[in-house]
Amino acid sequence: MSPQEGRTESLIAALLDTYRDNPGLIAAREQVKAQDEAVNQAADAFGPKLNVSAQAIDQQSRVDEQVGPDQVSTVNTEGRWADTEADLVQPLYTGGRLTAEMNAAKAERLAADQALREAETRTFRAVVEAYVDVVRDTRVYAVDTHACELLTEQLGAVQLMLKAGAATVSDQAEITARLASAQAQLADAQAQLLSSQAAFRDVVGRDPGDLPEVQDIPGLPASLQDAIDASMRRNPTLRQAGFAELAARERVADARSAYAPQVSAEVSYQSSPVLATEPNLRQSSTAGVISVSIPLFDSGMRRAQVRQASHQQAAAYYTELESQRDVVQAVEVAWAALSGAKRALTLYDRQVHAQQTAFESYDDQYHAGLLSTIDLLNVEQELTGAQLARANAARDVVSTEADLLAAAGLLQADTVLPTDTPAPIGGEPPRRAAWLVGAGGPMGLVARTLDGVGAPAMSPAALPRASAVTAQSGAAPGSPQP
Repeated sequence: MSPQEGRTESLIAALLDTYRDNPGLIAAREQVKAQDEAVNQAADAFGPKLNVSAQAIDQQSRVDEQVGPDQVSTVNTEGRWADTEADLVQPLYTGGRLTAEMNAAKAERLAADQALREAETRTFRAVVEAYVDVVRDTRVYAVDTHACELLTEQLGAVQLMLKAGAATVSDQAEITARLASAQAQLADAQAQLLSSQAAFRDVVGRDPGDLPEVQDIPGLPASLQDAIDASMRRNPTLRQAGFAELAARERVADARSAYAPQVSAEVSYQSSPVLATEPNLRQSSTAGVISVSIPLFDSGMRRAQVRQASHQQAAAYYTELESQRDVVQAVEVAWAALSGAKRALTLYDRQVHAQQTAFESYDDQYHAGLLSTIDLLNVEQELTGAQLARANAARDVVSTEADLLAAAGLLQADTVLPTDTPAPIGGEPPRRAAWLVGAGGPMGLVARTLDGVGAPAMSPAALPRASAVTAQSGAAPGSPQP
């Protein structure tokens, strides 16, 4: 088998195809839109609620009266009428409960957006992994194929030399053994290439074409400190934890609002007949009510709810701190691994060049009768090993670059894809503006203003903090820089 032929493409082309229609990314986008609707619902709670009920009644009654020993007087009555009722309720002040619920929904919406960024990072990381695996395994297959062809050619030559008395049976046996080993490695390489191609199809959604080797993924940070700074601003796991902590803060405010009075306005209308037998004679009433509810005693339930929300907020806060440490560690580990991988690739390039020169020299000496078959086979095996090691090293460089970009929050659509990338499937904008100005109508705006008195605004300035972290360790002086 030879590597699959097809169109020549690039890593960016594979990322574009994945970004457009990967099922996992489409599902994550739908989750974001679902959270958009949660924000809509929380904002709409400020507006009026109108309920209308109506019922049609058909009533028949019969009254029997004993008026004599054998005489019964029967009176039949019937009536048909309709009752209607309408209630319009407008919350005016909830002690900040509705404000906190809307702010929490906004924070959870922002967390959902970071979950989408995390899904993008995870999926793009899988694309890079699948891409470099196919490139490596294609190269390994080619090296093993060439080794088998060279050994087959050498075996034929030795067999001719054996007939002429210029070679020994041990020479033939040695080459035969080396050829069998090379053919076994070729079979393994073929299976590995098929497996890598299947992984590529799984994440990208199509067969790989002729994949060129990736030199470097664009957008790599210039220094370890730059990578850490980017991770504090962009790492989706850290940002998601920050928005979760922000939502938990709003849940504390929600719980505390239970101590505050609740004020609402209600207008009701009722219409029904005065008498069941006179459906056309109706009575109607309209009432306007301002309700104020003040909680006085609940056996400590509200206090327990506030404590519970406070503990959950504290847990979210420390989870964010833990995420920050994990992110910094991931950046530092990826930076060190990339430095080592690039250094190793440089050395393997040097080794391949030296082994190729040695093989050509040994081959000339072998045909001149100055070296034995074993000497030639050994240097040939060393060259093959160096080429395979170089293929793995090249793969590791790109893989660790992807690790570094992912940890720094830079392996996302807005950083690795072209700026003119069209909107993907499921990437339609939400139905309403992010901060829902005017939600609930004019009365909703009034209620939001009243309910937000004394409550902190959930604006971009209140979003999670990006702590400044200084690199504690990095590349030693004189060591290779990614």
